Amino acid sequence: MSDPPRGLPQSLLSFYLQLFGAASAYIVSAVLMLQVVYLSYYQTTERNGLVALLLYVTGLICLCIYVNILWLRRKYPHNWVICSTIAALLGLGNAFLLTGQDSEKLLGVLEVIALMCIYLSMGVWLPKRLTPVRYVTAVFVMVVVLTVGALLLLWNFSDQHTDLILYSVHGILIIVMCPLMIFQMQVFSGIIWDFAPILDIPLCSVILLIDFLACYSFVDADVDIARTLELLSERNRRMFNQMSNM
Repeated sequence: MSDPPRGLPQSLLSFYLQLFGAASAYIVSAVLMLQVVYLSYYQTTERNGLVALLLYVTGLICLCIYVNILWLRRKYPHNWVICSTIAALLGLGNAFLLTGQDSEKLLGVLEVIALMCIYLSMGVWLPKRLTPVRYVTAVFVMVVVLTVGALLLLWNFSDQHTDLILYSVHGILIIVMCPLMIFQMQVFSGIIWDFAPILDIPLCSVILLIDFLACYSFVDADVDIARTLELLSERNRRMFNQMSNM
């Protein structure tokens, strides 16, 4: 019998270790890049949008090219080298875009990672008599009900309107991440297509990194989003009052 291709996991546990190990390494590297860029710029709070755009575009172009070259995705260790390079480009782009991170902002890292761990663990398991779509829908409805219920409780017991809008922004993140992460994990674990993508572990790890970067960028902008929503609500209230007084 011929030896199996190099770099492939020999068991389901090995598959998960490679997938989440690489994704964790990419995420930790992206967080460290935030601090390195912040310190190298002498703790400036100005965002270098041009450099971030160039890094993002380069990383995404490389990702699109890599995805469409099947033989390269199967060639070990070149696939790991290319995916690590893509992860470095995206992580650096995120670091140049989100400079000036304080300890309070970095708490968003823990929030995003915790949500990812919860939803990914839920995506590994599929109850009997439920299709993947029905399972995702049921969990999504449950998360929406719990999140909206928690926000309503905060609305009743809190006096600060600005904090409520800020909590609502985080509630939107919790709701949106639910179907996305569970569906992705169902694909990774082989529930959707009856086989796990063991040949594309590097690509799956990069996808998890992109999920983290997108969610963390949303959390980082929570104050700006809350202020925008507050300004829009005040503007709409004024317009409604003007129309009612006419």
